[in-house]
Amino acid sequence: MTPPPDGHAERFERCFERNYRDIARYCARRAATPEDAEDAATEVFATAWRRRRDLPSEPDDRLWLFGIARRVLANAERADRRRTRLTWRLTARPAPVPAPPPSAGGEAAAIARALAALSPSDRELLLLTGWEEL
Repeated sequence: MTPPPDGHAERFERCFERNYRDIARYCARRAATPEDAEDAATEVFATAWRRRRDLPSEPDDRLWLFGIARRVLANAERADRRRTRLTWRLTARPAPVPAPPPSAGGEAAAIARALAALSPSDRELLLLTGWEEL
């Protein structure tokens, strides 16, 4: 059974129709790419939909949406900075050289020495190919 309409969905729909273009343009002016802007505008209205019971009346709904958009864009920028920092840390650190288990024979130690002699990028390529089957 469908719950009786509470009017929140209709108010949201009217708010969306009146404000989507302006919110999308706001995001486009501040996002790095058109795709990021589209994702941000979509996230703004997804957030507004989840919080539709909190949707203010006109004209305050417009300001409320811009506040959500500002936070969505700030969160996306922080996430991008975190990804960039992580990428730099991961690429700056060479792949670890696996140590042979203590019970391993001379062949395992020879493999560990050969891996240690490789450049970090060659070692990573070999490990991904051989052990991870990539």
